[in-house]
Amino acid sequence: MNKAAIRAGVGGGILGGLVMAIWLTSILWLTGTGFWTLLNLIANTFWRAAPLGPQFNVLAVVIGLVVHLLMSMLFGVLIAAAAWRLPAPRSLVIAAGALFGSVLWAVMQYGIWRAADPAAARVVTPWLFASAHLLFGLIVAAMAAIVIPDEEIPVAGRLLDTSMSRQHSEQAAAADRPAPHVRTLVARSEGGMRTVIRTRDGLGVVLDETPDHGGSRTAPTPLENVIAALCGCAGATFAAAARELGFGYDGIDFEAVFTQDPRGAAGEPGVRPHFQNVRVQARVLHAEPDAWLPDVVRITERRSPVRNLLADAGVALEMTWTAVPRESSHRRPRNPEYLPRQ
Repeated sequence: MNKAAIRAGVGGGILGGLVMAIWLTSILWLTGTGFWTLLNLIANTFWRAAPLGPQFNVLAVVIGLVVHLLMSMLFGVLIAAAAWRLPAPRSLVIAAGALFGSVLWAVMQYGIWRAADPAAARVVTPWLFASAHLLFGLIVAAMAAIVIPDEEIPVAGRLLDTSMSRQHSEQAAAADRPAPHVRTLVARSEGGMRTVIRTRDGLGVVLDETPDHGGSRTAPTPLENVIAALCGCAGATFAAAARELGFGYDGIDFEAVFTQDPRGAAGEPGVRPHFQNVRVQARVLHAEPDAWLPDVVRITERRSPVRNLLADAGVALEMTWTAVPRESSHRRPRNPEYLPRQ
């Protein structure tokens, strides 16, 4: 469980515990049972000398308040952990919190408290105790649903990922070749067009659709994300190739355009549902003379995973690389082992 879930659980537990305590003490005070009775009853469970009535006792109040808040934080973290481990729409998280509060009330009212201190358990009426736990569960679950962002989706399938990595490592060792990289990610769609993706390293991506496809346009579309991945992959691969060849440059500006036939996405037979064609203009900033650029581009396009994925899928992909030099460009020393293409 990550820090965001723990913070949400602790904060929600404290807030829910305080609201619960204020609700109970106020009702007990209004019904004549006494304002301090609740904290006295909690303290009596651990310190038998604490009064069971409305008398004010400093030690009993401190013990009762500390125990109540500690238990609230504990159950708050449990609720937040459940919300983090079992991702669901926020409404379901809050409803589950109310259900948890109800179950917790039944266990406390008729199980733990009655067994630990029957005299104290009989003072608080069931309906009052039940309503307080319902409030607690709602508040903590709402805090977890609000504080834990969409990008904090849990990384599922760790055991599967680990076993796959071990299997690939064993196969690679037997074949005396490098082990393939195994990557795991999880995604959650909340019943609409918006989807949240999380990698095993805790990094998140959000995808959405345009309004004409039923989305709310809060994030890039899946196809836009593929083109973004193409640019990012090309930039990273170019940087690695440039380091190998000693090619100096200051960055790359990408501009990408793609076309898609909406009939394919609508399910019309014979029409490709993804890209019709993709054109990318890459402007290599403050680059060394153009004579060296084709060598870096050749290696980049041969190694770039996303570019080759699209090419292998039959996408009409055109990438144009243009150098944007500057007269006083800083030039890195070339790799002496590299011989430029003639």
